[in-house]
Amino acid sequence: LKEEFEQCLTDGVPDSSKQARSLIKFESILHSVCMISGESNGTGFLVKLTQSGEIAFMSAGHCFKKSHDFSKYTLTFGNIGGDSDGKYAIKKCTLDELGPFKGSIGYNGTRQFFPGNYRCKGESGEDYCLLVLSGMTLEDTRIEPLNVENLLECGHGDYLNYQPHEVVTIFGHPGQDEGTHRPLRVCWGKEKRSKNGILEYKMDTLPGNSGSPIIARVSKCLSCKLAEMKKEKRKVDCKRCQAYKVKAIHVREVEEGKINGGQMLLNMKKWIPILKRKEEEEIKNDAREREANRRRKLPQSMA
Repeated sequence: LKEEFEQCLTDGVPDSSKQARSLIKFESILHSVCMISGESNGTGFLVKLTQSGEIAFMSAGHCFKKSHDFSKYTLTFGNIGGDSDGKYAIKKCTLDELGPFKGSIGYNGTRQFFPGNYRCKGESGEDYCLLVLSGMTLEDTRIEPLNVENLLECGHGDYLNYQPHEVVTIFGHPGQDEGTHRPLRVCWGKEKRSKNGILEYKMDTLPGNSGSPIIARVSKCLSCKLAEMKKEKRKVDCKRCQAYKVKAIHVREVEEGKINGGQMLLNMKKWIPILKRKEEEEIKNDAREREANRRRKLPQSMA
């Protein structure tokens, strides 16, 4: 195992004089990953959808099987100690307070879409929550004091596919049987295979890890791979190479004590509804009204 692990590290981050930019800042984990409590216990995270520039909330679909009333779920970001009251968290809010959303929750063969709260048949075994924070403007304060620039980024293209023996890492709040504290924890493992949209990996996880982001290492673009094979100089800061981005959502144990599974993100386009112009306007109006209410609640000096 040691030799296999060292071998998969040989790829390294994309060749660059500024390689450190590819590595995840601890601040990004604190501003992105949250502990979910209330109607259910789990983990969620905010992520930047790099191709659209939007921000989305992601988690496991089964974390919301009891209710789709988002006001019943409390999120605490940067809650290192995992205390239930979120006293020392960077941000505490309900999931509803991050809305309005467009997206869906898929679980048990059904997809529930928002807005509209309508259902359609999903793929067997799907287990995801993808809610895009809609109607956001430059003045929007719904995620404050979290910093948009510090949020994790979602991978795209080939990065989301299974990569044999690649190292993956998760950050989450496991330990729902530990009482009132579920500290933020990290674990790493290796990809084993993929099956029916589920990425399987060998890693230690516990209840409460459901919804944690699965972060992979490096996926080099074709031109950089060819240059490497030919021992040519690779492009500095290649924009097509990807490193340390979200690859999947942890959702289940596949083999007890051995293999875990994460929902792959290959179908994200199908999870986000295409809205009609009227629906888009309704979301924008809802977002403006919510923002006005937030500002009315701020102290006069901060409004």
